[in-house]
Amino acid sequence: MNDHLTPEEQIQKSLVSVAKGGTLILAGMFVSQLLGFVRQFTVVRFLSPEDFGYISLGMILTDIFILLATVGLNVGSQRYIAFYKGRGDMDRVRGVIISTAKILVASVTMVTAAVLLLASPLASLFEMEEMTMVIRYFAMLIPLYVFIDIVTSFFLGFERAGPKAIFQRMLLSVACLGFVVAFLLIKRDLYSVVLAMVLAYTLVAGAASFYIVKRFPVRMRGEGRVSSTFSLIKFSLPLFASTALSYLVYQIDTLMLGYYMTADMVGIYNGAFIFSVFLASFLHAIGVIYMPVASTFVARGQHAELQVVYRSATKWLFLATLPLFLILFMFPRTVLDMILGGRYSEAAVALQLLCVGEFVSTLVGPTAMTLVAYGRANLLMLKSAIALAADVILNILLIPRFGITGAALASCIALALANIVETLLIYFIYGIHPFGWNYIKPILILTSLSIALYVPMKSLLAVSSWFLVAYYPLLLGLGIAATVISRSLEPSDRYFIDAVLRKLKSIRSAGA
Repeated sequence: MNDHLTPEEQIQKSLVSVAKGGTLILAGMFVSQLLGFVRQFTVVRFLSPEDFGYISLGMILTDIFILLATVGLNVGSQRYIAFYKGRGDMDRVRGVIISTAKILVASVTMVTAAVLLLASPLASLFEMEEMTMVIRYFAMLIPLYVFIDIVTSFFLGFERAGPKAIFQRMLLSVACLGFVVAFLLIKRDLYSVVLAMVLAYTLVAGAASFYIVKRFPVRMRGEGRVSSTFSLIKFSLPLFASTALSYLVYQIDTLMLGYYMTADMVGIYNGAFIFSVFLASFLHAIGVIYMPVASTFVARGQHAELQVVYRSATKWLFLATLPLFLILFMFPRTVLDMILGGRYSEAAVALQLLCVGEFVSTLVGPTAMTLVAYGRANLLMLKSAIALAADVILNILLIPRFGITGAALASCIALALANIVETLLIYFIYGIHPFGWNYIKPILILTSLSIALYVPMKSLLAVSSWFLVAYYPLLLGLGIAATVISRSLEPSDRYFIDAVLRKLKSIRSAGA
């Protein structure tokens, strides 16, 4: 972004950046989600719900340990790289990179050692002794994933989304799926899955190491640098607390199900959860590239331009997500039964509730990344603490009585509360919100059409469940048509659409 550009040109350039980067990240996340789902589907089909429950709990605990080891530096370093780059201060950019690396070496070493020592007590907490070895094997993923995550976050600070999409999303998913399938074909065993995951992460970390030697976006050797350790830690620690709390808002229901109920119920619940996660893909894809762009606007004091980018990005990610939400909400039992099998269809109501919670996140847009861009990690931490407290209390009240449905209801309420609080904070402090009439019109039209089409769509599913596959492109096409016909397109939307189409064309040309 250059100083001589007009505000309109800066908005156009930023929307192109968000759309291009978001499209690439979305492609990576789509591949990652799809292959991750196929991997979990394979585990579900090869192993029992009980073993799937052990793996789900093990991965959640590992993700928590990874958050502890990362201490918020994956997003904190990304924000500061983008911020100092926006000011042209490359010495401080290099300082951020060196400071981040030093802190992470120490934190990863301590967390990994602690996990190895605490594996047995953690397994005893859930009264599942089989978890001891699962936790110890998964501990090896901590340094490998943190390395992949942090180096791809450095690239995102320079608004380069490719490494994040390729290594952390696509290649890691391909490797995990390939090794899991191969190991399960050799031996249908819980530990086959665990060892396959370790081997896949090792392979991708090695590939990422080779790439950064060749393509790192800034020269490090023999160049000046200004240390940013104190400011980086001061910013990242509240961000870490917020990220950890936000993650727990998503996962505390699974952990508490493991405490109150059996491993097979945890597995069935996570069968529904993996579908609801798809709804967050569009928001995450836009969010990871939106944040550096937003940080640059904040550094330049261009708040009006940020508002335009925020509204346009929110509109299109919502229209992309709404058709998937409608499918999962209207036909949850069909989805679960067709893909995972009849045992998992008892989680149909849980899937509906989880989808509602995720849907609220998409409705309000990249609120969390906007607060990060403004350097308000403290507000994120406060919001997450409120949501987590509500989630824990609701789980205690609802899980013993309603089981997996109670856990899903608690998660739904907590997610909705978290996003409502974020939206109110951004609106009252910075005057930013996405709810213009041109945003609401196509949503109302598409929702009304979906209600009218519900009975014919259900009738087709009675003939064959595979008609479900055609529903997403149908509803997406209706959503785009509703936006055009209702004259809800704005100049910023045209920049966004043009950038997405160009990116898709370049991806298609590269694959030809």
